[in-house]
Amino acid sequence: MKRGRGHSRRLGDLHPTEKRWFAVRTHFKWEKLVHGRLKKKDIEVYLPLLHVVRRYASKTKHVQLPLINNFVFVKITESEYIKVLETEGAIFFLKDAKVLKAIPEREIAILRLVVGEEIDPSIDVVPISYDVGQEVEIVRGQLAGMKGKLVEQKGKKKFVVELTGMDLELRMEIEMDMIRPLT
Repeated sequence: MKRGRGHSRRLGDLHPTEKRWFAVRTHFKWEKLVHGRLKKKDIEVYLPLLHVVRRYASKTKHVQLPLINNFVFVKITESEYIKVLETEGAIFFLKDAKVLKAIPEREIAILRLVVGEEIDPSIDVVPISYDVGQEVEIVRGQLAGMKGKLVEQKGKKKFVVELTGMDLELRMEIEMDMIRPLT
């Protein structure tokens, strides 16, 4: 197959034989549908789900919600790239400066830990340490995707994060497992 100029650069970390993890953006609230469609195509796919209890006036419901809205994770080789893009509901691969970047196996393991799944013991997951002033991103909840700065530590697992954006400054207390450091 003849490749156009810049083709291999855009495909970045995709490898012809080694499977690697990538994030795929989905249509709004289509994460579970895309997950199922990719499984039917024999694509290795991961959708981290949180088990949540919703309480209503007359009943209690147990639901599974995506940890990260509008994304699924696929472990693919270069030959599976087009199959993923051709999947209904899959919009695009997450890229860094227009180049496809693989997600390290240990970061997928961290997602598995966050949602309470068992992980492969051969994967080394080192606890993350945080410092006041460090830039972080919220990875769970309604504010997922927002970035801010740690301004105070409250106990061992709680921090005060200052979120800035939209000409608004907001400080909030947040659990350690809801944030990740930005490099």
